[in-house]
Amino acid sequence: MTSPVPVTSASPDTGTLRAPSRAQAGAEDAAWEREYGRDVWRLRELGIKDRSIAHITFTGIPQPWLKNLAKRWARWRLSTGQVAETAALSVLAVRRFAAFLASPAVNVDRLAQVDRSLLERYLAHLHADLRSA
Repeated sequence: MTSPVPVTSASPDTGTLRAPSRAQAGAEDAAWEREYGRDVWRLRELGIKDRSIAHITFTGIPQPWLKNLAKRWARWRLSTGQVAETAALSVLAVRRFAAFLASPAVNVDRLAQVDRSLLERYLAHLHADLRSA
């Protein structure tokens, strides 16, 4: 797995953006290597301290190909500074889509089977679910 783009941080002295030092970047890479394979990412282990959320969970995504895409996407978003809660809610949306894909009526088991027609079917399903809730 390649390293994410280094996240810049504001200097406490001047408020200007600065790239992390080599030591910080190495520690961030090691943290990502430890957490990436887990189904539940512990955000504090990644150096993300968000009061509203402590974990991002990928359990509930039974398709390995979709789980891998969701992890890559979430890692990229977190590495570019997206708020952790937003990333977690986005992964929740992927988990919901994964459940739809795994349902007996749909039974999608590879990315090549996901097309516009299927996405339109999912959006109709989602709309119906949200109306009945």
